[in-house]
Parts: sequence; C-alpha cells; structure tokens
Amino acid sequence: MTSSKIISVAIVIAAGLLGALLGGAAGFIVGIILGTAIFVNTARKRPQNIPPVIPSQEKPARFISAAIAPPRQRTGLRWIPANEPISIGNYYIPSGMIYVSDGESPVAEASCINLRKPVGQPTIGIAARLNYYPQYAYLSADQRAAYLEWLAADRRDEDPSARELGYIFLFFYGLERRLLVDKGQDQEVVAEIVRLLHHYGTYTRSRSLQSYGCQLVHFWGWQQGEQYYAQLLDWMNTLPVSLMGDDELAIVLASHFQSNKPLPPELAYELTSRDLMSRRSVVVSRVNREFRELFSKRYLEQFPGGMNLSRSKRLARLQYRPASPTLLYGSRDSFSIQVPEVLGLTSQFKPLPAIWNACIEDLIGYSRARAKTGASEGMKAYLALPADLRIGVGHPLAKSWDEILAGARPG
Repeated sequence: MTSSKIISVAIVIAAGLLGALLGGAAGFIVGIILGTAIFVNTARKRPQNIPPVIPSQEKPARFISAAIAPPRQRTGLRWIPANEPISIGNYYIPSGMIYVSDGESPVAEASCINLRKPVGQPTIGIAARLNYYPQYAYLSADQRAAYLEWLAADRRDEDPSARELGYIFLFFYGLERRLLVDKGQDQEVVAEIVRLLHHYGTYTRSRSLQSYGCQLVHFWGWQQGEQYYAQLLDWMNTLPVSLMGDDELAIVLASHFQSNKPLPPELAYELTSRDLMSRRSVVVSRVNREFRELFSKRYLEQFPGGMNLSRSKRLARLQYRPASPTLLYGSRDSFSIQVPEVLGLTSQFKPLPAIWNACIEDLIGYSRARAKTGASEGMKAYLALPADLRIGVGHPLAKSWDEILAGARPG
C-alpha cells in the first residue's frame, strides 16, 4: 500500500472515530462519510508548485540500491526519475532526477554519476570548489561525497549562500539533458528548476543560474506546443520567483500573439524596462511599487485593454545555448525553435518609452521625499504623489481630523 493510500485510510478512520465519540454509532457513520468527502476533495486539488500536466504514462516508483545490489553487467546512461529513490554508497537520495551509469557510460554526460567511482568524505572550503564546467567524472572522491551529500539533503541548504555554485550546475546539467535531449515531459523537473532558482538564485553573485534556468523552462515549454506553453505562462504568474529574463520576451510575446491576447501591463513593463529609449533612473528602484502602478495606469489609459500585438512576415529562430559542457560542444541541432517575430517589430512598441519616461518625471519629487523621510506616509511624500496615485490613498492628517471631530461631538 502506498503512503498516499495509508494517509487516506487514516483520515477516514480518524473522522469515523471522532464521530463515534461525539454521537455513537450514528456519529461513526457520519464521520466516515465526512472523512471520505474530505479525502476526495483534497485528492482532487493539484499542488500549485507543479506545472501543467502533459498526458503521459506514469510508471510506479521503485527503490534502487546501487550499493547493495549493483547490476551484474555494466550499463549505459540511465535516468532516475523523481519518484524513484536511490542509494549510492552511504547516501540515500530520495527524489532521483539524476543520471547514473554502472561504469563508464558510452554517452558523454557531465552530470552522470558513475557508480564505480570511489566516494570519500564530504569536503568544504577551498577543497570543495569546482571548475567552471564541472563534470562528475573529474571530481575528487571527497568532492563526489560533498555532491552526493547535497543530493541526499534534497538539494537544500540552511544557508544557500554557502553552496558552491558548481554543484548546483552539475545537477542542472542533468535536468537540461532530460528536457532537451531525452525530450522528457517531466513536470517535476520543471518544478525543481523553479525551486532551485527560488532557493539559490538570489544568493549567488552570478546571474547565470537565473539566466539558464529561465531560458530552459521557456524553451522546453514552447516545444510542448502552443496551447501548453500558454498554460505554462499562466502557471509562471503564480510563482514566487520571476522567470522573465532578457531572452524569454520573444517567446512570451509570440505566445500572446498566437493566443490573440493583448499586451498586459505587467509584460509591457518588462518590455519597456529593457528598451534603450527608456530612462535609467533611481526612481524606478526606490519607489518601484508606485512606479509600476503609475505606469500601468498610464499604459491602460493610452491602450484600453492592452496593446494589440502584430508580427512581421518572417519567423524568428531562437537558439538555446546549453549550460552543460557535454551538450554545449556536442550536436545542437535540436536546440533551436522558430517563433512568430513579434519582438523584432519594434515600431509597435515606440509609444511605451514615452509613458515610462513621463512616469519617472512625475515621480521624481515623491522619490526625493521618500529618500529624505524614509516613509511614504508623510505630508511631503503625499503632496508629491501624482494625482493619479492619490486616489485611494488616505490623507496623512485624516486620523488627526477624525480624532478632533470625535472630540468636538456633544457627549
């Protein structure tokens, strides 16, 4: 019996016993019915951190112990899916998503864990540092132990900033191969990329992890088809981390055009922020919430409902540059896609920098007031707000007026 079934039975029985305590036999029956209803309702809800499902045949999970029962014959590259745990040496890795081989694999793969390679003791400090393009085969025995220890900890660190970036990329190489080379439709892999970006992205000095991760999710999503990618975009909007980089706008705009969707204010903001005609100002970062709100208001005033997108006659070919050294220098024929050329038709976006620059100009006074007082509730900051943003914002003296009026009422 699987753990999910055990939990479901426990829920039903617990509800029945609670009903029996409250109402005897009749209560027990009612409790059973309610418990079953709770379980069914819960089971229908999909976790929000998993991308939309691509119909595929699910395989039952099985436990693989590389240490206890290694294959008698050497095997090639083998993918361990997310629902299969594996034990390598003294390390139990609960959620797979890695490539392994029993001996040297005939297929070159930087992330492949050769089960016959010696594993030492986890190392830290300078000894744990990896080369720019790490490969498991070239790690020291102690570095392999450090990597396996991290995998066994479900790829998490209490202090994300302490994690050597090379270990994260070594794992990422395998996810990259799974999605691009094997054409895997593993939603768990996509969710894991998002989790890595959320957990480690803001703590790394380099933006390379964010860049590669965002590109991979968008590139893979587009390959799944127009309708699926549109669903994937909706899912991305629910995430606690942004998956919008400089290289993804062309795909996102192409999807909106194909779905006949106007350009939403949030995407117009992202697009305009990268336009060379848009001013670079501290106002945007210092009072970003107010700036976004003002930009959105002005944009929708000029384009009610959003700008309708157009495309050029030709298609745009986008190339994905792999992070993995074995994919980077191998065959890359499948690492390109064609999308409707919407981003390249720049004439349609010319009005946007003017809106952007006007918002900066109108928020300069408010930004200076905020810089001096450090708060947005003061009278100077309130008076410096553009009239568009004062609507719905309480006057700084409103509380004092209410107290005076309350005291003046005859008792």
